[in-house]
Amino acid sequence: MKKIVASFAVALIPVANACTNEGEKAETMQAEASQSARMAESNSDENVYTVVENSPEFAGGITALYTFLGKNIKYPKEASEANVRGKVLVTFVVGTNGAVRDVKLLKGLGYGTDEEAIRVVKAMPNWKPGSQDGKNVAVKYNLPISFQLE
Repeated sequence: MKKIVASFAVALIPVANACTNEGEKAETMQAEASQSARMAESNSDENVYTVVENSPEFAGGITALYTFLGKNIKYPKEASEANVRGKVLVTFVVGTNGAVRDVKLLKGLGYGTDEEAIRVVKAMPNWKPGSQDGKNVAVKYNLPISFQLE
């Protein structure tokens, strides 16, 4: 029997807390300047963040994300026949409205696994958007997906 095992790693680190003295204020200002440097422009006019106060979340949490991927990923026949195993790394943006967009492959395996990972990520329902300073913001998200034959 062939089965897909999907694993995921999420590492978005919250930024900035309240400051009580001048040293902390200076550190926070440096952190905010550094955060601005980490921002990238997307195809639209909105900024895309890599680090935010509140990270985007799949509806129902990480367990629901695992369930969604497990139910929707189909092991490609070509990969199965070639006994291909490993991780595909996909990046995408969760927009201010929670929609998944700009899905791209960062690291692939070939044999149809790359296309399958992208297909399933594009089919995801909207997420709870990330936020910064109380406003919804677009956030870049990386998702590793493991392909393993059982």
